[in-house]
This record gives sequence, structure tokens and C-alpha cells, in this order.
Amino acid sequence: MKKLALTASAINSHPLSIALATALALVAFTGSASLAATPGLAPAPQSGSGNTVATSNECLLVKNAAARDTCLAARTEYSKGNYRLSLAMLRKAIATSPKDGIVRVQIAWTMLRMDALGPAEHELRQARTDGAPDQNVLPMLFFVMATRHEEVMLLNEFPEPVRNATGEVAADILQGRAMALQSTARLPEAAAAMDRSLSLRRSTDGLLLRANIAAQQKDAALANKFVDEAYRTTPQNASVMAAKLDQLERSNDTAGVLALADRMQKLYPINSDPRESKIRVFLKQNQDAKAKAEVDAFLALRPKSPMGLFYKAVLMGRAHDKKGAAEIIQSLPPQFLKAHPEYAVQMAQILFDNGNVESGAGILGTALGVAPDLLEARLRLVAIRMSQNSPQSALLLLSPVKDSGDPRVQKLMAQARSRIAQDRAF
Repeated sequence: MKKLALTASAINSHPLSIALATALALVAFTGSASLAATPGLAPAPQSGSGNTVATSNECLLVKNAAARDTCLAARTEYSKGNYRLSLAMLRKAIATSPKDGIVRVQIAWTMLRMDALGPAEHELRQARTDGAPDQNVLPMLFFVMATRHEEVMLLNEFPEPVRNATGEVAADILQGRAMALQSTARLPEAAAAMDRSLSLRRSTDGLLLRANIAAQQKDAALANKFVDEAYRTTPQNASVMAAKLDQLERSNDTAGVLALADRMQKLYPINSDPRESKIRVFLKQNQDAKAKAEVDAFLALRPKSPMGLFYKAVLMGRAHDKKGAAEIIQSLPPQFLKAHPEYAVQMAQILFDNGNVESGAGILGTALGVAPDLLEARLRLVAIRMSQNSPQSALLLLSPVKDSGDPRVQKLMAQARSRIAQDRAF
């Protein structure tokens, strides 16, 4: 097996089409933008006049004075990262004013931060029943539904607005439909829905979602155009900066990545995106000491972060600590691989290097179940099955890409068929 290395293609295959899958903007309860830290939970979308869900203090909209004060106190605890305490305080506020939908919206935000998608959806639906404005509820509800793969329900429950519809809610519904259509690979329809939404409201998160759709359609120029527009209008928005970092990284603008990452770290010190970008750049440049310093700083903030641990394993593998690297990879939660199938080849290679062939093959198989278009992962798994004298399994794995123009595919198919023919003759 080839020794583990984070190649340019591997490093550049990450973010825009995966990490920005829904709209790229979890706006903190405090009103400052920051990306979600929970692996597997894509950042939540923004709403309203263009850039944030909670930039204004929604607690001030709570009618009951006691509930309002408790909501404000909960907001302060949220800003400190005390999510459970914040949630407990918000539950006290809703007990004081049970029909205040705005409090339930805040509860849902906190639940999202804790990866409690189902309960968050329940709170959002109840908030809507209790009179919370659609412009406060729908963007978050659409995000939750798309993340829970309730795309069909979303499309049925929220039909396309009439041709001459205008306003924030129409723009939100079109954006929600674009998310659902994108998630179900109906990309031309998703693009059309998002274009119409942007014609009603040129929002930052809408531009990023449209960029994401364009990237999935392999239109890099169009994707860059939307990212650039978002960056011109809101250059200090965390989500926009993350998208711009990705753009710079994919264009191999190392100096640009490091400069923007440094600026973003100063604005959002607990945001992991700039640190991750720097880690990838340093790994690509074989500056492992600098990469390790960033990984150590990352894990000091979030000791159990699967992403931080993944990078730690990569560095340990490069330092020839095969056993330690493999142990970390095997300890990562299944959600990490499902959220980041683009890292499957690197994860599998770490296990291969330690002799864990079948475990590595399992990682490749899981990644292909999430992202069937990962050709490198598919070819690596085919090679393993061939080495295990399982040409039928190899041929089955190659079937989805049998018409590929990649010469490696045709070569492996010929080898598998030849081996099958030999076995039958024997």
C-alpha cells in the first residue's frame, strides 16, 4: 500500500460541496456568527434581511417581562458556551410564558447547538403555532428538516410560492426548497429555486447556498462568483470567510489562505475553520511542526473534537506512530466519516499501515455509501478485493463506474473479468 499522505487532491476535495452543504451559517445566540462545532451537523442557515438570524436580540421581543429577563440571562450563558444551563433557563422562561413562540425559537437554537435535531424541530413547529413570525422560524426549520432528510416532507409542506410572490417569507420558502432539492440531487431545480430567492432577497447565506449548488454542478467559475459577491458585501461574516478560505485553498493560494485564516482567527478565536485551513496548508507543505502546533491548539479548545483527532492521527501516521494513529481513527464516531467521506482514503490508509486491512476496507465502503462518486475510495477498495482473490466483489464495485473514462477503471475491470474467467475454467 502507498504510504499515507495528504495530497493536494485530497486536501482540496473538502469543504464547499460538503461542509457548506446547507447554507453555511450558524449564527450564535449572542448575534456573532460562528460555525457549528458538532461533526455531522452542518451549519444552520440565516434569515431575515440578509445576513443573520439572531443579530438582533430576539429576547427583547418576548412579551412577558419575567420570561424576557430569563431569556436575556440564558443568552448570556449561551455566549459563554454554557448550553445546558442556557437551555434550562429557557425552559424556565417558557414555563413562565408558555405561549411565547420567540422563547421556543431560542430553545430550538440551543438544541441545535447540542445536536438535538428532533426536539429542535418540535420546538420550532410549536413556536410557529404559538405565533412566532415565519421569518424567525422557517429558515431554521428548513435547515433541520433537510439535515434530518425530510426533504420530501419539506417540499410537500411548503409548495413553491406563486409566480408574483414577494417578501421575506417567499424568499425563505424558495431557499428552503432549494436546500431540499439540492439534498435530493435535483440540482437544476435547486439552482432555479435559489435564483428566484436571490431575486427577492440578496442574502449572504443565499449566495453561499447558490455557490454550493454551482460547485456541485461542477461550475467552479459560477461558484466563485457567488462567493466573491458574498465576500464583498459581508467580508467579516464567519460563514463568508470560511467559504472564501475554501475558495483560496482550492486555487492553491497559500499566502491568501494563511492571511485570511489569521484575520478570521482574530475575529472568531473559537471558530475552527481558519485553524483547519492552516493545518491543511502546513501538511501540504510538509511543515509538520507548524501543523502540529495548530492541531494542539485546536484540541486544547476542543479536546474531543473528531476533526482535531483526525488531524492528530494524520500527523502521528506521518511520524511513523502507526499504532497510535490507527487507535485514534478507530475511536472516531461513525458520524465523522458520514459527514466527511472525503477523508475516507486517508483514514483507511492509516489503518492499512497498521495492518488493519478489513477495518480500512470498511471505512471505504461506508464512505461510498454516503458519497458514491468518490472514485479514489472505490478504486482502493476494488484493489483490496482483488488482492483478497474476490474478483466478483471487485467487479460489482466497479459496476457504477463502468463507463468512466478513467483508464484505471477499465484496467481493473479487465483484470477482474480475467480472474473470474480463470476461476470458472479451473
